[in-house]
Amino acid sequence: MLAPVSDVLSPALGQENEAIGSTDRSFGVDPQSEGRGARFGLRARDVVGAGRAAKHFLGLGQVRGNTDNTADVTDDQTAANSPTISPFSAAVDSGAAWTMISLATYSKIDPTQPAVFSPAVFRLLRERLGFCGVVVSDELGNAVQVKSVPAGERSVRFLDAGGDIILTAAPSSLGLMIDAVLARSAADSQFAEKVDAAERRVLQAKGTMGLLQCKS
Repeated sequence: MLAPVSDVLSPALGQENEAIGSTDRSFGVDPQSEGRGARFGLRARDVVGAGRAAKHFLGLGQVRGNTDNTADVTDDQTAANSPTISPFSAAVDSGAAWTMISLATYSKIDPTQPAVFSPAVFRLLRERLGFCGVVVSDELGNAVQVKSVPAGERSVRFLDAGGDIILTAAPSSLGLMIDAVLARSAADSQFAEKVDAAERRVLQAKGTMGLLQCKS
């Protein structure tokens, strides 16, 4: 479901980009062609009933390392008005219901933390691009980029920033994440409201895809 990749690949990096370049996961190096590819990918997923998603906001095309196996991955090129963001805007305009947030740090937007924990990045997605759907984290279980942050704190920081669904490939982290979210919700009513809002967005998306069943 989490496709298509909407990242614009840096022509200077090419195959040296470990996140999307070396695996040929980008539609190209031009923002316009990437936007067209993303829109086509979204329409194709409608045909097979897979749902519309875009990743990895704000893009992993301008970095060398892969956040799955590299720490301190930082994009020092992308700004709030960069053309490389336009494919994500095109995806939103085309009806993408899901967006995955990158784990990279974007120094021109929020140099203090990875995008997945950054309220500034979420504001850009929600307010500037007008995205109202479900925001999914990139992998928060084993990713080296966020390994220095305790598992429970990863889940809380993501939801507190404005995220909806936590993705983890490490089953051992799941209990820690759930316990941390429940504890923070019990202690902080504003955080609990954010969790409730995330739940509503997820249920709405499931309903739109026909995944909810009402039992009489």
